[in-house]
Amino acid sequence: MIKDKEIENPEILDIGTGCGNIAISLTKFLSNCKMTATDISRISLKIAQENAKRHNVLDKITFLEGDLFSPVDCKRRIDIIVCNPPYVTSDELGRLQAEVKKEPRLALWGGEDGLFFYKKIIEASSLYLKPSGYLIFELAEGRREAVYRIFESNPLYKNIHTIKDYNNIDRVIIAQRL
Repeated sequence: MIKDKEIENPEILDIGTGCGNIAISLTKFLSNCKMTATDISRISLKIAQENAKRHNVLDKITFLEGDLFSPVDCKRRIDIIVCNPPYVTSDELGRLQAEVKKEPRLALWGGEDGLFFYKKIIEASSLYLKPSGYLIFELAEGRREAVYRIFESNPLYKNIHTIKDYNNIDRVIIAQRL
């Protein structure tokens, strides 16, 4: 578990920021953090910037356009990487609620099994995370065990655990880099 004040002035990367809700919330909660938010969609980044301005944190977040880690300098070491990846499976796409179907497919589809982005980010993250840094994902309901197995197959991660949401569903998975 990440302890309060465990990392002074943490450098945080929000991959696939979308509308910016995670980056903005963390920046407001951790006033001493250095936040970078990336997204492949220029439109999403514009919305995230407008939301950051609305919440008075625009000057505290660096927004970068690009796919996953591509806009981030790999020589830079980050304390915490957060991501709410697209995790809808091919089978689930047709059964989504009407309001969710309005979202771009790019923001939803996580490959045939919904694990595509978990795999890619876990594999690449060790190039960006500081030793003892944290990788934190939102979990799709029912994907806890599959994402655990992805982390466990990577020898660079330890202290893997989940946090449940208010409905007692495993919603967040946290792992620490060696």
